Parts: sequence; C-alpha cells; structure tokens
Amino acid sequence: MDKKVFYTDENFTNISNVIKYTLGILSYQYDNPYIYHRGVPSARNVHPNECYVIYRGHALRYNPKINEFEYITNIDLFTNNIYIILISDLWRIMKFYGEFGLALSILDSGHILSQLKQLLNINGFSKFRIDYMLDKGVFFQKLGLDFRQMMLNYIIDLSEYIDENRENFRTAKNLDVPIRKYSYLEEITFFPNVINFLEKVNMSKGKEIYNMFEFKSEKYLNRDELLLSIKNRESNHSYFGIFSTKKFLETEIFYEIINRSTDLIFNNVFHSENIRVFCLVNSVFGIKPGYYEIKEDGKIENISYIDDIYTENCKILNDSHQNIDLSSNPVLFFVSYDISGSFSDEEKIYFSHLLSAETIHYISTIVSLFGLYSRPIKNFKDDYLERALRLDNDDRIIYVLMVGRGNTYNYKIYFS
Repeated sequence: MDKKVFYTDENFTNISNVIKYTLGILSYQYDNPYIYHRGVPSARNVHPNECYVIYRGHALRYNPKINEFEYITNIDLFTNNIYIILISDLWRIMKFYGEFGLALSILDSGHILSQLKQLLNINGFSKFRIDYMLDKGVFFQKLGLDFRQMMLNYIIDLSEYIDENRENFRTAKNLDVPIRKYSYLEEITFFPNVINFLEKVNMSKGKEIYNMFEFKSEKYLNRDELLLSIKNRESNHSYFGIFSTKKFLETEIFYEIINRSTDLIFNNVFHSENIRVFCLVNSVFGIKPGYYEIKEDGKIENISYIDDIYTENCKILNDSHQNIDLSSNPVLFFVSYDISGSFSDEEKIYFSHLLSAETIHYISTIVSLFGLYSRPIKNFKDDYLERALRLDNDDRIIYVLMVGRGNTYNYKIYFS
C-alpha cells in the first residue's frame, strides 16, 4: 500500500522542507569515509534520531532514505495540533558505543534543535513551545514506539500556526500503526545505566519542562546564508599529512564568528545562563596563542597563554592524538555547563548535552559561511580542560569543536 503523503497545504510544505533540510541526505562525497551527508553531524554518521510529525491529527514519519513522509495513522486527539517530535532510537548508536551512545544521541538532538530553530525562523515560524525530555505515553502508543528502548527528546509545538482557510491535506488510506520488525530491548538491558535513565524519565509523569520559545537574533543568518552554510558544512579531521596545513585564520573572520555565534547562543539557547563558551587560539592573526573565555557581548578574556602549541593540543584528546593533529586547527571552541541547580541527575545529563550541542551547532553554522570545516568531538580529557580553563567546581566541559581549513579538494554531489 502506498504510504506517501500527498499535500498542497503551504504550512505543511514549509515544515516538511525544514525537516528535510535538517535530517535529509543532502550530498554524496566519495572521498570521505562517511560518504552520505546530512545537514547535521552525527557520530560515525549513524544518526540515531528519527523525526515524526503530527499535523492536524495526521501522524507521519520522515524517511530520509526516500526523502518523503510516510503516513502512519490518524489521531483524533490531535486534530487541532501541529507537532514536530524527535525520537532517539538508542540501539542504533549503542551497538557501536555502548551506554555512551545515550549521551551521543542527546548531542545529536542538540545539533538538530539548533538547525530546526534557525530553519523554522526563516520559514515564518519564529514562536513556538518546546517540551523537553517528557514522558508522553500517548505518542509512543500511537506512533508504534517502545519507550523502554527509545527516548522522546523534545516536541516542538507549532499549533498556533494552524490556518483553517489554508489546509488541503490528503493522504493514502489510513494504515495500522506499524510494528517494527526488530526489537533491541534485550540488547539494551545489558546496559543498566541506560535502562535506569529511561525508567526515571518515564516515571516523571506530570512534570513539565518547557519554554515558550521566540527566535531572537540581530545577526542571524538570512535564508541564503543559512542554506549555503548547511550545504557547505564540512567535518574533515585534521589528519597528519592531509589537513595539517596550520593556516592562520584572519582576525576579522575570527571575530565575526564569535560575534554572530554569541548573538545566536545567548538569545536562543534554553537556560543559556548555565552555558559558558571558551576557545583555544592556536593560529589567529594578531591574537596570542592561549585559552580565552568568550563573553556574552562577544568580547574575549584571556585565561592563560601557551608557548608550545603542539604539546598543549596533544594534552587535550583522550586518544588518537597520533592521528589527529589538533594544533593544525586555528581555533578550538569549548562549551561548559553548570550542573548546579534543582534539576535531577537525569535532567542534568540531558540538558548539559542537549544545550551544549545546540551551542556548538550555532558556532558551526557561522563557521561554514567562511568555507571552514568544523568537527565536534567528545573524546577529550575533561579533567585537564577543566583545569586549563580554571572552571568552577560545578562547571563541566561537555563538547569541543575544532575549526580550520583543509588542503585537499572535496568532491560533493548534491541531491536536489
């Protein structure tokens, strides 16, 4: 039976394009180990997150393989709602990384959230409610999902944009809720910390964590800039002999990245008061190598200077410094999160990773405008960086972004 969705509704067309430009496969690159590229990064290009849409009662799943929405069922309860729902299918990434896959899937969802916010804004959806880390059994039930092995990251509520005069939405015949062919619940039970995390999340019924979001930025990317940035996103490693160019970054570009990024971050990240942004300058014209904190107003404050760039960069990674030369990157960005406060331990894990990744993605989006590559990394020495940055006891380094220029040609074939 044909599951393809047929529509002429302008609102749905705009929402579907936002999702396709975020989770869709945008390009093919034969000289890259991960040859198919989406608009957002993911560890090993696994992409454990799936996107569902409930549009005025029509429940749909986005299938990136065919770049279309598949019709699931009709839900009468939500005939007056428009939801974008992001689900983490955890075993998809845990089979590579074990319980660390939980953290990676939340990081992925933070990248996605940043891009969704920016794309929704340029498509006329600048205000909406976001519900975080919530247990909504009705969504799992109606969408045919298993809350014991999946996590509902967040729901973006666009219901205020319903226009009674514009809907013309037709689908194929209603389908029964699909039953997934494979279940990986048994495999996940070998990781009790993940099971415990999901159980505690699902026990928090009735507790709501949400914000009424309104996109605010004086220096946001316009439509042409944002689409160009997404299209040009590169995530090349600084491999010895391939990207070890040690090219200096122009001062003007460095400050443009910082000024536009901080404007996006501190105006749009939930609980941004818990976020701090730092950088390690290796080779930027006119700026002495060292660690700096990036303030909300875009100014930088020196923490310490460094004499031996290569040695200092080798101290940052847990492993792989024999293969990855961090010192060839003109600048590295770091994000810390303040874990003090009233959140539960599970909520601290979730928000520290989600919001740090959203922060990094804003920086990455600006970086791509200047033809630079940006690659987020997680395998760093937390304790060393926390000492180097002189962090408070409650601040934790969550995510790192390396930024630079490659010295090889990258051949991309773009999909329309």
